[in-house]
Amino acid sequence: MQAAENQDYVSVSEYLVAEAASAVRHEYPGGLVSAMAGETRDHNQMVGNLLYAIRRQVKGTADQVPMIDIRVNLQFLNGECFYSPDLVVTGDQRDSEERFIRYPKLIVEVLSESTERVDRHEKFFAYTQIETLEEYVLVAPSGREVMPHTAAGARPSGRSSVHLQPERWGTPARWVSSWPLRSERRAPTAVTVFRRADNWKGETVTDTKGSVALKSLRLEVPLAEIYEGV
Repeated sequence: MQAAENQDYVSVSEYLVAEAASAVRHEYPGGLVSAMAGETRDHNQMVGNLLYAIRRQVKGTADQVPMIDIRVNLQFLNGECFYSPDLVVTGDQRDSEERFIRYPKLIVEVLSESTERVDRHEKFFAYTQIETLEEYVLVAPSGREVMPHTAAGARPSGRSSVHLQPERWGTPARWVSSWPLRSERRAPTAVTVFRRADNWKGETVTDTKGSVALKSLRLEVPLAEIYEGV
């Protein structure tokens, strides 16, 4: 989440020195510095679930190392960028730098309302320029929505009430009127994988009984496992 930006140009060396002493992570898109705000509990849960699932399946495989809290360095003709994906997997021996990696094979971003546009557009363009990247994964957030319900064949009783219906995926939150009897159900879940082999065309999995194929790692992760505890 980009919380604030310093519009003064900062060199790469200045950024890395300042970042080493900072308690707050920052991204560095082409000379500008953007602070990263704290993530939500659900966000951290999904990242942790993915990290655990991948580590469990690649355990003992030295050429596939999943990591969090590490920067990805992108070098272009007109400058450099440093992004902080939610999860990265690298297996390239050239990635010996402790502070960042340059040769990821898989990058994962967990979307939020404030970062979705950047993750789907700016970062998509930047990440897909990395020659070693095979897959870019976007994980949609999951939430609860409150729905009115009544027993079969019964009429609603009591006075109606007004409550806030949390946003569904792709639609804004709104105030709605309903009867007091309500039930909760999960909002839609979705994981989209963009692959170089498919010319970066996205494949989306929404079936909670299905699995997400991470072909770059030769493994699958059940969708239910990604959203477990959320």
